[in-house]
Amino acid sequence: MSQRRTATLIPSTVYVRLRPKVETGGHADGDAVEKWLDGWTHDTISLADRHDTTRYTFPTRVLGPEVSQDDVDRIVLPPLMQSFLTFEGTDVMLFAYGQTGTGKTHTMFGPIPKLVSDTFEPDWGLLPRIVYQTHAHIENNTETTIFHLHASALEFFQGQVCD
Repeated sequence: MSQRRTATLIPSTVYVRLRPKVETGGHADGDAVEKWLDGWTHDTISLADRHDTTRYTFPTRVLGPEVSQDDVDRIVLPPLMQSFLTFEGTDVMLFAYGQTGTGKTHTMFGPIPKLVSDTFEPDWGLLPRIVYQTHAHIENNTETTIFHLHASALEFFQGQVCD
């Protein structure tokens, strides 16, 4: 008879990152939009339309446009990496959601030309940092532990899935 392992559900941690303003891509100043960012605090975002302002509260943290990739790493990754690298086999999921041009790829990957680097890049997004930190952890523990890793990244764009 096989032993059955019961998993403990870990509550989701929700971070909101506001994209830094860019000169190209995304929405330019003056584009007609139904709602616009009216302000934010460490745990709220206010969106306005032509009639009213709605305030949304988030349980973990709102990361403003001034937050760098290093800051996102320092704030978001330590508890996720701790869960991922423990020997309990905890699964970790990162989910980026938003309209085209809102910074999902920037947050998750960073600048695409930087992804070919074999050495750490400060502009890397979350996924290359996770891979880098995971490989460093494995290299430091190969004498005492056997590792089995499974990772996948999916992108849904215009109704199609890219792996």
